[in-house]
Amino acid sequence: MSLVRVAPSTPAITLAEAKSQCRIDHDYDDALLTVLISAAAAHAEKWTGTAFEPATWDLVLDRFPDAEVMIPLRPLASVEFVTFADADGVTQTVSPSDYIVDTASDDGWLVLPTGSSWPAALEAINSVRVRFTVGRGTPDDARAAMLLMIGHWYANREASSETKLDEIPLGAY
Repeated sequence: MSLVRVAPSTPAITLAEAKSQCRIDHDYDDALLTVLISAAAAHAEKWTGTAFEPATWDLVLDRFPDAEVMIPLRPLASVEFVTFADADGVTQTVSPSDYIVDTASDDGWLVLPTGSSWPAALEAINSVRVRFTVGRGTPDDARAAMLLMIGHWYANREASSETKLDEIPLGAY
C-alpha cells in the first residue's frame, strides 16, 4: 500500500494572516513564512490525525482486499474513482454503484453491497488505485493553534535559547 498526494490542499492559514500574527509589514520574510505555514499545518494534521483543508490522494494497492477498503487519512470527503488492472493488464474503472462510500464515520471506508465482491484484478504491484479527497475545512481552534506555532517559530528560529522559555498558558499544545 502507498499513498500519493495528487493535488495539494490550499493552506489553512494565508500569508496575510501569518504576517498579521507575527506583526510583519514587509515582504522580506514571505518565503520563510510560507514554509512555517506549511510546517504548522503538517504538525497540526499529524497531531490530530485529521486533514483540515481538502487535498486529493491516491491509495495504491497491489490487490483488492477481501472486503472493505479503509482510507488511511481522515476525514474522507469523497471518492473520485476506483480503478484496477484486469487479467490482461488493462485499466478498468469500478462503477460507483458497485461500492458504498462511508464519509460519515471517523475513518472512511469503501464497502461492498451485501453479496458483492470486488472485480478480479491482476495481482501485481500497484494494480488497484482509489482516488479520494480528505478534509472539510479548518476549525477555529486548529487555526488558532497553527497561528501560535507560526508566531513562535518566527520569533524563535533556533532549537535552543539562552533565555528560559516558559510554556504559554492555553497555548497550541
